Amino acid sequence: MSVQGNEYERELAAAEGAEPSVVPVEAAAPPRVLVSGGDPLALGLMAFALGTLVVGMALIGVFPAAALGAVVPIVAGFCGIALFTSAWWSLLLGESLLAATFGTVSGFFFSLALLLLGLFHNWYAIPVSAVPAAEEIFYIVWCCFFIALLVPFLRFPAVYPLIVFVVITLLALAATAVFTGSPNIQMAAGAATLTASFLLFWAWLNVSMTVVGMPKVPPLGKILAAPRNLPAHRRTTTDTGTARSSPPHPNPAAGRR
Repeated sequence: MSVQGNEYERELAAAEGAEPSVVPVEAAAPPRVLVSGGDPLALGLMAFALGTLVVGMALIGVFPAAALGAVVPIVAGFCGIALFTSAWWSLLLGESLLAATFGTVSGFFFSLALLLLGLFHNWYAIPVSAVPAAEEIFYIVWCCFFIALLVPFLRFPAVYPLIVFVVITLLALAATAVFTGSPNIQMAAGAATLTASFLLFWAWLNVSMTVVGMPKVPPLGKILAAPRNLPAHRRTTTDTGTARSSPPHPNPAAGRR
């Protein structure tokens, strides 16, 4: 029966002096939500780790330069899409810095794929003599982004700013290798890239162990820039390790994760 019908019966019963009948109303179904929880780091860290792994293997010469196009399906077909998905996931959870980071890093992998494809197929009409300069622009611009990212990441456990620092190092080495043409510096850039991949897998393992309810291993390290101006009862830690302020709770055990 409709809501309008129920209201009409109650008004009619009130006019006749009778008690209005009470019609039971079925409980409304709970509203559906897009995201109720989860940790976007589980997807984002894995995508970032695989991307740096394949790029590092290419830089140190694991496979020949003629097979460099094999990097594109991984960095664009998986890493870029997975990181973009992690960005939206973080945004729906209200994690703005995480969303901005994953979104921008997804742009890094997409732009890397476009750079490789564009240079190979001459989409951008760049002369062969100017190709090194185009690669230098790519590395330097992205290096500047990660330098800026290092500052807010000091509020995360030590492994995260360490990852950013290693990424800055590898981009600087890659730009130097292109500028100088030194194969030794290119090998060093590849080694730094593989180091970043190892650290990303390290952080991903900690997140995945936490997701399945096991001890948080391996450790991520201490927060390098913990706030010093908050009282002890106002410091709590989020799932990613960042400190935030919160009102004191009467139960000392409450709020601990």
